[in-house]
Amino acid sequence: MKSPLQWWLRAILISVVLTALCIGGGIYLTDIALKGQLTPEKEATISETIGQIVGFGVVAVWVLCFVFRKKSPPPF
Repeated sequence: MKSPLQWWLRAILISVVLTALCIGGGIYLTDIALKGQLTPEKEATISETIGQIVGFGVVAVWVLCFVFRKKSPPPF
């Protein structure tokens, strides 16, 4: 029988995926979709917004994984 994934390991995996998706989306948006249309100030604003999304998202993932963790019964 497989043991369930630890809550903190699940939080790490989801955090890495969320961060990768946000960084990938930001790179696509600033370097491919809007190439040549952005001023440095607008690009900095977009990058800052994506950074805030990642920061709040990672905190939310950890809080949710901690709150909804499954407590294992004692081993005895």
